[in-house]
Amino acid sequence: MGGFLTLVEPVVILNSIGSSFYDTALTLAIYSRCNETSGGQSDEAQTLSSDFFRVYNSLGSLVSLLSTVPLGRLADRRGQKVLLVVPQLGSILGKSFLLFLILYRLPLYVLYVGVCLHGICGGSPAYWSGVVSLAAMRSGPRARSMRLNSVDFVSGVAGIIGSLISGYVYQVKVSDGQTGVLLIFVSLLVGAVALLFAAMILFVLGMSGAEKVICLFVLKPPLSWDSVWVGYGQAATNMMYLTSFAGVLLLSRWLSDPVLILLGIVSNCTGMAIMAFAQHSWVYFTGRIFGWLQSSLAVTDVLSTFLFTGVYPLTLDWYSGFCFLLSALVSYLSAVPIL
Repeated sequence: MGGFLTLVEPVVILNSIGSSFYDTALTLAIYSRCNETSGGQSDEAQTLSSDFFRVYNSLGSLVSLLSTVPLGRLADRRGQKVLLVVPQLGSILGKSFLLFLILYRLPLYVLYVGVCLHGICGGSPAYWSGVVSLAAMRSGPRARSMRLNSVDFVSGVAGIIGSLISGYVYQVKVSDGQTGVLLIFVSLLVGAVALLFAAMILFVLGMSGAEKVICLFVLKPPLSWDSVWVGYGQAATNMMYLTSFAGVLLLSRWLSDPVLILLGIVSNCTGMAIMAFAQHSWVYFTGRIFGWLQSSLAVTDVLSTFLFTGVYPLTLDWYSGFCFLLSALVSYLSAVPIL
């Protein structure tokens, strides 16, 4: 599998999903605005929309032609990844203009600025040149055709999935009743290394709030800890930072960073799941041992705290350990983007 899939395919998948989201949002937003301008006259709205897209697409193509050659020369000196990174950054910046247009009711011509900005950064021609060149360089002569076909295949599948989902996401309204905002925002996130952010947010969401519930959980039966045992528990929690450092220092010689991250996620989630069935104090410390590679993140600390401190009182009469099962489940999901 390592020889078949490389860096190129994940980038293509994310780009295809993000592009399908943006294309849906762009089409619907433009037609809606043209429909308002025409006073609800369908034929006139169609004409206005057609005129806009003719200029919009022409600008994108023409400006891209001016920047493709300079980017190609830069890629020859700095590496072919330039042809992926620079157009992708331009895409994010250009697409953000549609978000501003919807939120602030800007005139349609501001999107011409956005598409020109994307074109200056290479646009689609430079991006696909980078994709093809990287895919070709990372495969042997015999496997080159298969590699290029795999790129087309994953792009098509991702585009289908993104297109099917995009219509539903577009209908989600924000606080002021506007549609399309969430779809554009997700499109921008997918284009900016979004999976890693998703992994971080999911992990902190699952762990941070549950950590704050544990201090209450140990005070009630069946553990019923006194002040001495509470001190022991806090010491075990703080000990994880020391064992985490030692573990990473030791294992980093043989394991890659993604493997260490996954190991940390699994150990933390397993430890939290054990907490759900803690009937004796030794089980608590066993669960803490499983958290020896804990990462201290605080991005969604407040959200996680509100979630778990709100759920915990609601489940006391039903099953007081439910919070820890929920924590383990949400945190396990953070491994999916990493994989």
